[in-house]
Amino acid sequence: MKFNTQSDEEAQKCYDYISELIQKQTVIEVLDKRKRSLNQNAYLHLIIGWLAVQLGESIEYVKTEIYKKEANKALFSYWGKHPKTGNRKKYLKSSAKLTSSEMTSSIDRFRNLASGKYETYLPAPNEDQFLRQIEVEIEKNKEWL
Repeated sequence: MKFNTQSDEEAQKCYDYISELIQKQTVIEVLDKRKRSLNQNAYLHLIIGWLAVQLGESIEYVKTEIYKKEANKALFSYWGKHPKTGNRKKYLKSSAKLTSSEMTSSIDRFRNLASGKYETYLPAPNEDQFLRQIEVEIEKNKEWL
């Protein structure tokens, strides 16, 4: 179940529900679901798509190899144990796990890398006309992206 603890009523419902589960001596998982804005997420996917179009690469390639591994390696890469073998393995964190401020920093690093190494300007979030044009270009090229 999800509860918005910013509301006193919801917070009380959450407390009551958890208390009931504790009473039943069940196993529970509590997650902190801090979300970044949908606008921030949509903007990131637009600029990833734009760089993909410019480089002739897939969106998945640009997202994984350039955005996560190259521009934001320290933020996304972590070592963990493989569930079956128990061996240490390098994993990539999902961008859904980032806070708004981490997302902002990751986007800034990505834009800087794109303009430097890849000589491609990625528009700022307030460049509405350019971003609308990017949507059109991505749509035109979506079969190979």
